[in-house]
Amino acid sequence: MKKTHWMSLALTIAVMVTILTTFSSSTSTAHAAKDSSTAAQKAELLNTLGIFTGSPYGFELDRASTRLEGAVMLVRLLGKETEAQNKKYTHPFQDVPVWASPYVGYLYHHDLTSGMSATTFGSGKMNALQYVTFILRVLGYDDSRGDFLYTEAFEKAEEIGLLSASTSSQLANSPFLRASIATLTYEALTTHLKKDNKTLLEHLVELGAFTQEQVTQTNHEAFIQLLGIEFTDVTFYFYSSQAKNVYLSGSFNGWSETETPMKKNGNEFTVTVPLAHTTTYKFIADGSYHYDPFNPNMNGINYDAIIEPDAKTNKLHSDMKYFSSKHFDYFTVEDMDYTEHLEIFYRGATGLIDYLPVTAGKIRIYAAEYTHDEEGSIYQEGGYSLYIENTKELFNQNNNLDTAFLIRILFPLDHHAFEIAMGYAYELKGNLADKHYNRNLSARDFLQVSNGTSGLMDMLAQSDHSKINFYLLTSFIYYHVNILEEKDKFGTFLLSLSEKDSLETIQNKYAKAFGEDLAKTIREWESWLPTINEHQSSIYMDWESYR
Repeated sequence: MKKTHWMSLALTIAVMVTILTTFSSSTSTAHAAKDSSTAAQKAELLNTLGIFTGSPYGFELDRASTRLEGAVMLVRLLGKETEAQNKKYTHPFQDVPVWASPYVGYLYHHDLTSGMSATTFGSGKMNALQYVTFILRVLGYDDSRGDFLYTEAFEKAEEIGLLSASTSSQLANSPFLRASIATLTYEALTTHLKKDNKTLLEHLVELGAFTQEQVTQTNHEAFIQLLGIEFTDVTFYFYSSQAKNVYLSGSFNGWSETETPMKKNGNEFTVTVPLAHTTTYKFIADGSYHYDPFNPNMNGINYDAIIEPDAKTNKLHSDMKYFSSKHFDYFTVEDMDYTEHLEIFYRGATGLIDYLPVTAGKIRIYAAEYTHDEEGSIYQEGGYSLYIENTKELFNQNNNLDTAFLIRILFPLDHHAFEIAMGYAYELKGNLADKHYNRNLSARDFLQVSNGTSGLMDMLAQSDHSKINFYLLTSFIYYHVNILEEKDKFGTFLLSLSEKDSLETIQNKYAKAFGEDLAKTIREWESWLPTINEHQSSIYMDWESYR
């Protein structure tokens, strides 16, 4: 049996929800008085609560909503979307599209709608007076019982604090867009019900329309305080001797890259933010993302840092030390300042590769404890060095600097395979340290088992770098720089390359830089390889000069 009060409440929510379904990024001329957030921000909050999911075009705040969209939102507000989709209740309406049918069917089955006629649900637009009326009904005010008059819905909304007088005037005299609906719905959530000392937000949490956790994840103070959840001030620290502007970006601010600036004091940047729940975050220093050396709570190096409010600071790695030099910011739990050694490596790399421009600024190095497979390590994937290309950060292994990665940071190339090979060609390993790993010797050994043919030309034709033998490409680089002694021409060639270059393009660029045919030079290099041995100093890069 249908009940008048239930029908009024249902119709109220239906219409309220109608307009909520899709918002846009534009703003409305109508703004509520209780909160200074924009309509778009309020739409985002409602989205976090699962009240509204938007459309492929965004929130669409600049257009009106339909009754069908309202039906969808009503079911969501009642926390019954799963039931509606699973049960697939039937209905008699012929104008309901397939996507909306489960929602309309749920409402019809539960006597929450009767449509515009026996066979028509209706898809007309809604005006501000209707929407305010529906919100009042949701809050428990019944115009059929004399709580207010439909024509005086604005006045009643002002009386209970839902609207201000200026907002009522704006609503009455402006186009009623979804931006206004987002704002009104937000204000409704923070307004008390007629017969209860609870807000609509609290009521919907009790009904299971959304969870308390979803509310805390909004990190929205007004919502969270309504549920009696307290914020805790958490202070974040970031250290850099080069950065000028640093921002904290995370789930607490919608991953905004500019909303939360950090205050600079020398090499230290700080900001304190109120948090009410587990938060993930990163730092943005001068436009680039950076990881947090002071917080080991990460699910691997490519994940965000995680912090609980009761930590009160991101400096969870209490033993972490920070050292700075001309070219490095160095983080370690050990007491030794390793930056002097890093500067030696820097001088060696830039001295050997003086034919390419250094493009990197300050380099952030994280010491061995970050790459060991141990509890508390930031990177728990197997104890090896890792270079994060987009942030120019190097996670070190055993405090034995991976100079191949350092070289790639200092001299990035647009052709990835040649960049990797440059790192291998000049790294300490195989040149000054562990000389039995020398890439020329490895290329020689490969040639001995491949009938004297390297296949390098075919490898360069591959877009898949996993099919490239980097020993060969590394040795080919060495041959140009140290045997042919044409490093300036080779530098010009390297800087001309692009990741998308075809083999033909690479050949043409090589011919332009050297005045020689690439295939011919490869054959000459292949003839040189069998003549070398481990005792020849000429097959090693001269790191000795920079020790």
